Amino acid sequence: MISVAHLIYPNYTEACFLTGTEYAPEGITVEEAWTLVDKLRAVGALSVIITSCIVDGRHCVVGYNHFSDRRFLLEYTEIPVHFPGTGDIFSAVLIGNLLKDRPLVQSTRCAMDVVARLIELNKNNVDKNRGIPLEKFLGEIE
Repeated sequence: MISVAHLIYPNYTEACFLTGTEYAPEGITVEEAWTLVDKLRAVGALSVIITSCIVDGRHCVVGYNHFSDRRFLLEYTEIPVHFPGTGDIFSAVLIGNLLKDRPLVQSTRCAMDVVARLIELNKNNVDKNRGIPLEKFLGEIE
């Protein structure tokens, strides 16, 4: 499916698996990030976003937009809490923004910000395995 995709957005672990690249838990360099993006593009994806990367010691989302022929790197502050389903929230906000004809970088940043805001609002939930109770926070989603 990647070979015909206009956009893919695996996380770093998935990107390594899909490209046969060794996973580096301590992170990668910016050059290695671009190489990973290029490997995914070589499979056929036009635009690529890789989430949850540590690049040169910073938490980042890296990507390539085929419309502008530009790479991008967006930093974020990791909130040390894990919820199932945050990738689905990211995906929904990203696609929603793209369907509003917003540029890929802006749509990606918006998705990152929404997920961060929802994690921050829910980080003290007792049962994190239930995920983020999204229905209570629909007003937080752009």
